[in-house]
Amino acid sequence: MIFFWEKDPSFFKDYNLKIIISNIQYSGKIYFALYDSAENFNSPDESVDKMKLAIREMVQVGEHEINLKLDEGYYGIKIYVDKNLNEKFDTNFFGLPKEQFGFSNNVIGLVGPPTFEKSMIYVSRNETINIILR
Repeated sequence: MIFFWEKDPSFFKDYNLKIIISNIQYSGKIYFALYDSAENFNSPDESVDKMKLAIREMVQVGEHEINLKLDEGYYGIKIYVDKNLNEKFDTNFFGLPKEQFGFSNNVIGLVGPPTFEKSMIYVSRNETINIILR
């Protein structure tokens, strides 16, 4: 079952963005979030209302592909794979991730997630990006 949410029906526009998510080491449910602003991307509030687009679907070991049609603009992507299907991103006692995650531009924050500015991509043509899960 695929869960798909977007808040602006005119959202799908001009450019094709193919996202190849690689290095998936276990099956589970992928949580994919696309943001179009630094305010929402950097917010501690991870609710769907802050996202431009949210996709939830099952994935298998290997690679997974997501295809979007987007307006020209700046976007940031956050992804994680919920391997135990408990609908949350699990961390250990020290706050280190127990599940795979990734961001656009394959950046990692020093303490916590990276900022929108470091992970943003500019969509102005049809293109393919690769996000390697950690």
